[in-house]
Amino acid sequence: MRALGTYLFTGMIIILSSCSTETGVEPEEKKVNPVKSTYSSISTQIFDQRCSCHHSGQTPGLQSSTAYTNIIGVSNFANTMNYIEPGKPDSSYLFQKIIESGNISGSRMPRDGATTGHLSQVELDSIRTWIENGALNN
Repeated sequence: MRALGTYLFTGMIIILSSCSTETGVEPEEKKVNPVKSTYSSISTQIFDQRCSCHHSGQTPGLQSSTAYTNIIGVSNFANTMNYIEPGKPDSSYLFQKIIESGNISGSRMPRDGATTGHLSQVELDSIRTWIENGALNN
């Protein structure tokens, strides 16, 4: 009888260990299109697509026609940093907001990032490079 109990116990362990919640199909990675480190690419691929709050009255306005003049060398109302300080991403308020730096207050941008996903590392790197290269209007 003891042997039967051992076999049943071993069988149950084998059966239970073979159970899994995995489907065997890997989730599809979020596809991120490369973004050139130019203002025009960042404006159309990131600002226009992901910064919708700043198209309807939120400051700074990030509409394609006015975004550049609204953010380059313009002081942020919340602190002494400029939205974009050409050549200095670590001193640029907008960049600090999208990486959720401890140097700024408020939540990480884009605000709907919790549901739609924050900017990818590729997008962040593109913006960083654009700022490091002088944040040109190109």
